[in-house]
Amino acid sequence: YIDIYGKLIDKFGDNGVVSIVIGQKDGPNKDELHIILWLMSCRVLKRDMEYAMMDKLVEKAKEVDADLIMMSTLMTTTMPGMKEVITELKAKNIPQNKSELLEFIQENI
Repeated sequence: YIDIYGKLIDKFGDNGVVSIVIGQKDGPNKDELHIILWLMSCRVLKRDMEYAMMDKLVEKAKEVDADLIMMSTLMTTTMPGMKEVITELKAKNIPQNKSELLEFIQENI
């Protein structure tokens, strides 16, 4: 398992822990990182916390030799940013031979 948490201190003060990501290595070759949970406080959206968490997620995936980051989401009217998350993850040097799944997910949102 991997776990990441993010705290945010900005001009508005100390927001404390505002995001948590939990993932598990899985797949036939144990080279996939399945995101089990990603929670983020709506208080900090659009303050770049989502980008910091994505950067850390990609870093952790590399540390555990995961070639693919997998996640699913229920797209609701409160989750339009998920499309942006997938686009940003694709830009983080995910190997080309594994990016087809992310492209499929993005095209079908």
